[in-house]
Amino acid sequence: MTKLLPFCKLLITILLLIVSCEIHAQRTNFRFHEYNKQNKLNEELVKYTVQDSLGIYYFATDAGVYSLINDNFFLYEVPKGKSHYFKELIRLKSGNLLALSDDAIYKINPSFESNDLELVLECNLDPVSPKYPKHVFEDKKQQVWISDYNHLYRLNNGTVEKYHMDEQNLTSSYARSFQFLECDNGNLIVVSQRGWFYNYNQKSNSFEKSSYQPGFLVHSSFKIGSNEFLLGTSQGIIKIIFDFKGRVVILRRYQRI
Repeated sequence: MTKLLPFCKLLITILLLIVSCEIHAQRTNFRFHEYNKQNKLNEELVKYTVQDSLGIYYFATDAGVYSLINDNFFLYEVPKGKSHYFKELIRLKSGNLLALSDDAIYKINPSFESNDLELVLECNLDPVSPKYPKHVFEDKKQQVWISDYNHLYRLNNGTVEKYHMDEQNLTSSYARSFQFLECDNGNLIVVSQRGWFYNYNQKSNSFEKSSYQPGFLVHSSFKIGSNEFLLGTSQGIIKIIFDFKGRVVILRRYQRI
């Protein structure tokens, strides 16, 4: 019996170490960094955040675009007379960024040294250009699409092509209009904030209205599968699945019980 005591003590010690390690592993350590007017960030209304290929973070605000490098913020200056109100940022497959303001679209080249905005498209100037652009999207073919309060546009080597949409798609939101839903097979579907679905026809270069009429407002979208999306709507979260022709085949609602 006495010979077993040292072994028992060793076994108990090992068990205690295992339990201690498990308890320590379950602990969660939080770090909280706050950036505001009292702490380096001069504009507190941040609307969008994106990270570039170099790991730099960018923020779209009501005072312009900021980058965060080595815990310091750098403001990107807009051309004289242009709006400082930025709504959205997107990282392109090329590695560059596009920034959407109230009256222009800019390109940002990732860099630790410079903070320049390159003007890509001026808006609000004529009926062909977007009016107060709201959303930008890049498809698998690296085509850039833009939506404004009522219509759709496509950038083509510095020029813009306009797609007139029905008046029923006139958005009631300051920040939302159309969502772009691209399936893995290349089908491009857009849904307006008013809830109307359209399929892009490559041959006719036009958006054709879907026979599906959901009857809810659409505020956001997120792709979860090859042809599956979650929509944030006025009637809760909705999961939508398209078939190989871009037609709605399954719709599931997640609402408050």
